[in-house]
Amino acid sequence: MSKEVVLREFGEIFDLTDQVLSEWTSEQNLQFPVLMGMLAVRMNMNDKKARQLAGVVRYYIRSHSDWHMIQGAHGGIMRRSTYQKKQDDKLSKFMAKQQVKSMIEAKVALNNKPVDIITSNPVDTTTDEEWLDDVG
Repeated sequence: MSKEVVLREFGEIFDLTDQVLSEWTSEQNLQFPVLMGMLAVRMNMNDKKARQLAGVVRYYIRSHSDWHMIQGAHGGIMRRSTYQKKQDDKLSKFMAKQQVKSMIEAKVALNNKPVDIITSNPVDTTTDEEWLDDVG
């Protein structure tokens, strides 16, 4: 097989991959084996040919500017814009938590008394003997 034939075949696979991915409208990630099954059916490929091309398709998706691929239990293929939105949400939650933590630490430093983390109220650290001395 010549280089031109292989490149033409890859071009057809990439075009069909783009078509299948653009037709995917679900909010959930598209699992890679499902994508390969769709490509195999549309291109009338047998399992052996689909397995041979799986690495090429993975490389194409990873280097594509519109798609992001995540491996693992909740992984799959998602739009890069959706992935970026999720990352931005994670970052904003982290920053909000850090801001609350720093506010609590500032309050502790200001009062110079221990603060109950749950209620943000100062903790009474006086002993019974000190309290009795103050009262009586």
